Amino acid sequence: MEQKSKNNGKDLIKSVQKSLKILKYIIEVNEEVTLSDIQKALDYNVSTIHHLLKTLIEEGFVSQNKTTKKYYIGPEIFYTWLRGRRPDNYFSRVIPILKECVDITGETTNLFIRDNGEALCITGYESPKTLRAFLKIGRRIPLPCTAAGKAFLINHTTEELKPFIKDTTKDLKSLEEELRISK
Repeated sequence: MEQKSKNNGKDLIKSVQKSLKILKYIIEVNEEVTLSDIQKALDYNVSTIHHLLKTLIEEGFVSQNKTTKKYYIGPEIFYTWLRGRRPDNYFSRVIPILKECVDITGETTNLFIRDNGEALCITGYESPKTLRAFLKIGRRIPLPCTAAGKAFLINHTTEELKPFIKDTTKDLKSLEEELRISK
């Protein structure tokens, strides 16, 4: 049975409380963190943190970098936030920026978030050209295989890049050159 404590006459479930504090910590730090970072910041048992992180990862609220094994905010945070609002309101702020990019480049423009080694398309604005690229919202693309994905990789070291190319047709040398040019 879950541990409970009394707080102003209401039962609190400790594991839920700890999970939320871990999530808040990762959000506030706003960069990848280690299990040790979380332990030092929150003073929870390492085993407890590990189990809570596994659950948060399973539910998509936290993701783990396959290379560094560090933790960062998962895409479910975004989806949950978006479901709590009218998507039109959120995207009404983004669409004019995407449209401006289309006006400048003449090409379809998409907005991506990073999710576990992939770029996930969350919205876009199509080019008016007859022949144009189309990417379905919700489509996932390996990071090295799209401009948005490369933007996520731009500051990675050679060692950190290796796992991202193993399931693609990219080779490490050409990816590093593309990232160097992009900088």
